[in-house]
Amino acid sequence: MSAKPFSIAYLIGDTVTDNDNDNDNVNTEIHNNCMNKSRITDTLKLFPVISKTTLNYGTNSNSTIIDTENNFNHNLITTKSSIMLKDYHSALRNVSMRLEGATLWNKFHAYGTEMIVTKTGRRMFPTLQVAISGLEPSVRYSLMVDLTCIDNKRYRYAFHQSKWIVAGPGEAELPCRVHVHNESPAPGEHWMRQTVSFDKIKLTNNQLDQNGHIIVNSMHRYQPNIHVVVHADGNGRQCRTFSFPNTSFMAVTAYQNHRVSN
Repeated sequence: MSAKPFSIAYLIGDTVTDNDNDNDNVNTEIHNNCMNKSRITDTLKLFPVISKTTLNYGTNSNSTIIDTENNFNHNLITTKSSIMLKDYHSALRNVSMRLEGATLWNKFHAYGTEMIVTKTGRRMFPTLQVAISGLEPSVRYSLMVDLTCIDNKRYRYAFHQSKWIVAGPGEAELPCRVHVHNESPAPGEHWMRQTVSFDKIKLTNNQLDQNGHIIVNSMHRYQPNIHVVVHADGNGRQCRTFSFPNTSFMAVTAYQNHRVSN
């Protein structure tokens, strides 16, 4: 099944955008309430503007969630934001998320994580998995993942230097597809019961892909983002977005750094 051409904002019926004022009270990467552009972080400068998002409604989904106002969230990307916790829907204010398999992710990250992409689609390794808490047990939530191209640059691996170097300007990015966990929507108690795994996500470099896989450009750097969307009446923003810096990766068609492949 091909991906649906809807943004997250379209799905949740949200038309509110963020302003650009900084505020020290909240340290979280918010993607303007999961709308069509992302805020650049003050600490890591990882996130450029995203134009549009497209949802993948195929069965290739498993997801997990992570929050930013908690001690065990030290791996999360932090940034100054004008959005306060009180601006969120009440069912999102206490959400916390922890990256599972962080030890493995950190090992790959130390060398520069590389993700294999193919025309037919390849699953991510390591797998993106999270443990979530702080959801309202009876309220329904959807979990989603998309990717942000970290910078508008194309890279190549310099074998004699054993490092990645900039090879030139990046290729044009297609509107980013959003991978919706196949169990969405589900009650909060369901998501909190056990680890949520996005092991069905597939990455492809086929610009004409019709299978709903997430399309990326080889030799470009990407950051996964996890979105928690609440399906309930009430005031406040209905989506929170969380990102772990140690899950960023370089898209490749074959491993470049032998230390990663070993």
